[in-house]
Amino acid sequence: MSKSLALVLLGVMAASARADRAAPPPPQTRPGIPERSPPRLRRPPPPPPPSPAAAIAKEGQAVAGTWTCKGALMTGGGASAPTTATLVLAVDLDGAWIHGKLVAGTLKVELYRTFDPASQQWTALMLSNDGAHVAATSTGEANGVWTWTGEETAIAGTVQRRDYEQRDANAMKLWGERLLGGDWQKSYELSCNR
Repeated sequence: MSKSLALVLLGVMAASARADRAAPPPPQTRPGIPERSPPRLRRPPPPPPPSPAAAIAKEGQAVAGTWTCKGALMTGGGASAPTTATLVLAVDLDGAWIHGKLVAGTLKVELYRTFDPASQQWTALMLSNDGAHVAATSTGEANGVWTWTGEETAIAGTVQRRDYEQRDANAMKLWGERLLGGDWQKSYELSCNR
């Protein structure tokens, strides 16, 4: 064998020996036992959704039921029309809202009310079958009266609105007013009993 060929063979054998020493040994497995994968990191489960505010349950319990109402709807120019109404209130949407349905003749109104503990504020939404809707807020009862302030949007436009509630265990008085032509004018008044 020539000297150069012998040197090439020795070089190949040395490289092979180095590669064998660098390779990790094969994993030790026992017959019949599967090889284990490395453990996976598990994500914690997502937090549960926040619970509805306790104030909603308390207020819902105080007002829940069917109320029979009598009163008047203001028709403009100082005139009014007598009316009767039925108001049904209940806690709804998994305890997150107080839901009401008011029917006064042909007028139908859906009412929704919730409480935000962070801002300590109530929010009310009202939608009626004449296309009007109201968004209002309140800080709750003060001196026996709830005062709601917001805006009413209807076919005629958007106006400022205030609604009031005064109640005891089985009686409730509701009245409201709109800002029309720079003056607050009463728009309705109802006395309700359960």
